[in-house]
Amino acid sequence: PQFWQVLSAMQWLRADGAPRVMAIGKEKHRMWVRTDHIFMVFLRRLSYPARWNNLKKILGGSRASLSQIYNWALRYIYSVFCPLVEDIHIWKHRFPMFARRLSDMGAAFDNLIAFFDGHFDPTARPSGDGAIHPTLKDYQTYSFLHSAHGFMYQAAILPNGMSLCWGPYLGKDHDAKTYLWTDILTDLMNIAEELNRVFSLFADSAYPRSRFMQVILKANPGGQLSRAERRYNVLMQRFRIVIENLFSEVTTYWHTLQLATNKKIGKQD
Repeated sequence: PQFWQVLSAMQWLRADGAPRVMAIGKEKHRMWVRTDHIFMVFLRRLSYPARWNNLKKILGGSRASLSQIYNWALRYIYSVFCPLVEDIHIWKHRFPMFARRLSDMGAAFDNLIAFFDGHFDPTARPSGDGAIHPTLKDYQTYSFLHSAHGFMYQAAILPNGMSLCWGPYLGKDHDAKTYLWTDILTDLMNIAEELNRVFSLFADSAYPRSRFMQVILKANPGGQLSRAERRYNVLMQRFRIVIENLFSEVTTYWHTLQLATNKKIGKQD
């Protein structure tokens, strides 16, 4: 399946009028590389196994040149598409359709447009072996909640299957804090004023409840939920599970994101 994804990406590049050759690197070490080769290196590196020593036999070139091509492609794609991945405004005209669709499926709200959740992506210790001048300290990426080092992401999945993503954030920060850094609450307030209707997200109990964020109900200390509240939680958990599946599908498809196989020291080069 990944081969056909690469082929589709190259066909899209040709149809979109992208330049056939791109300049990579600074003037002293500049390389001219075919556009389809750049994306082939980038997508192949994201799969597994993805060691440079193995990729040299498949793609040709030295380890240094392949690494330079991959890093350039990563920065280029991030700079071009990151604003779109974080911009919920591009979907605002479909919010009424999203809300109607989820309501027809049995959701407890008639203004629900997306499911929101955080994801902790584990990594090796930032100092590692041989890192003389580490840019991150151990305590910055260590999460006591997950008992591991890593980075936090926030994501929202829409009823049409598209998703929005914010991050990365340091692993030590909680979901409730990184949620505020996304500024999605401000975006939803502006959209509500523009469309004259309030639309909300749905998340678990770790997030603050508001007009723009509905959450799984949690009993007060020493108390318990009523029967109606428990039924509400069971109903909405069936909807919320889709965003958990989103994270697992991404890490399953792109093995380079899996800690056990590709991000431990000694597993990657």
